[in-house]
Amino acid sequence: MKEKRMLVQAYMVCLMCDKCDGGEMKPTGICLTSLPPQYPHRCDQCGHEETVRGKTYPHHEYVKCSPEVPQDPSASDSHE
Repeated sequence: MKEKRMLVQAYMVCLMCDKCDGGEMKPTGICLTSLPPQYPHRCDQCGHEETVRGKTYPHHEYVKCSPEVPQDPSASDSHE
């Protein structure tokens, strides 16, 4: 097996409250062990609660932004 390296752009995805339209939904620390798992979240401003299926917020997503880079990150990019 070999590793593959690539440059990515990272994004933090937040879930905003539909109730007060200004707060951010944060996980309560509880996991409901269904399939998929469910995660209760609570608004940090108004206290509204909502359960999200399959993931918690905030979370990170990555978008590939370049082709594969050399295996050794310290290797030169020139091909002399």
